[in-house]
Amino acid sequence: MNQEVTGWTAVRGIAALWVLMHHFKPHFGSVLDNNPILINGHLSVDLFFILSGAVMYYVYAERIKDGKVSWTSYMWKRIARIYPVHIFSLILATLILGLGPRLGFGAPVDYSMPEAFFLNFFSLHSLGTMDSLSLNYPSWSVSAELSAYVIFIPLALLGLKIPVKLSPIVGILVFVGSYYLYDFAAPQSLIDSGGESLVHLTYQFSFLRIWPSFFLGLCMLRWVLSMEKLSPNTSLILTGLLVAVAIVCAHHKYEVVYVITSASIIALLYLSTYKVHPWLIFMGRISYSFYMVHALIEMVGFKLIERVFGYADDQVPIIWLPFMIGITILAGYLTWRYIEEPGRKYMARMWVPKPA
Repeated sequence: MNQEVTGWTAVRGIAALWVLMHHFKPHFGSVLDNNPILINGHLSVDLFFILSGAVMYYVYAERIKDGKVSWTSYMWKRIARIYPVHIFSLILATLILGLGPRLGFGAPVDYSMPEAFFLNFFSLHSLGTMDSLSLNYPSWSVSAELSAYVIFIPLALLGLKIPVKLSPIVGILVFVGSYYLYDFAAPQSLIDSGGESLVHLTYQFSFLRIWPSFFLGLCMLRWVLSMEKLSPNTSLILTGLLVAVAIVCAHHKYEVVYVITSASIIALLYLSTYKVHPWLIFMGRISYSFYMVHALIEMVGFKLIERVFGYADDQVPIIWLPFMIGITILAGYLTWRYIEEPGRKYMARMWVPKPA
């Protein structure tokens, strides 16, 4: 079994917090409106996508190379990893959005709930099947992830044919080419619906967004797998420099440079040897559950605060932000402990692996 890369675990937690802040920002009126890092928080999802490609390659590359991976067994394990929390949060979102308007919390949704539930349940809602985000809206990325998992083995086989020293160049060229090809070829209707660039795609064909980033993460890891580990001090200095570059790029919306820098950070973290704080590791381990329930906490929490304390819509005082973050972390932890981990283990036991 592959050893956990604690730096990667920490990145997941940081990225989940960034998404949360991006989505919570509008509820505090104009207080956070001028923060470019929060405004461009959608870029945190691309960090997830790059990391996902690297992790999949780290876990499966050798077995794929040796022909020891059954695609059906592999896919069931990936479904077992993400589906318990996905279905749990989907059901809660359906109840909240279905019953909320009847209880005076929010307005009815402007899409068909049965259709949205069906498409969300089968993770088809990021493939151009919906005209908007729906139900547990961050779950579009689950649909995108599954599309990447489906093609991962062919992508890994392709990656294994690329000379190791050329793999980061190939990965970068594929991403940059995809980014500017989208700029050139995307129909105006797709741009008008929110897909102003490749890294803004969500429910609108977001497999176009994840595949290049996923492949970039795969290629970057292939490059560093055989390298020697770095000393703690060197690791820390280089990580700090790259993180500073990524922050500047996110601040100024240099999307292409940001994605390439993020991929470099993921590769560097594999080589790093400094000790990661246990709190960051904990946040990373619960990050998927935390990410998947934060919209549910947002839907209910801010409406309750506005109702109970008489605040105008989306004019909650900033003092409530730490409370909302804390509640979301607690909900994420409980979901991880009682839904994600038991559900994954139960589903894994349901499948009897066949020979590759």
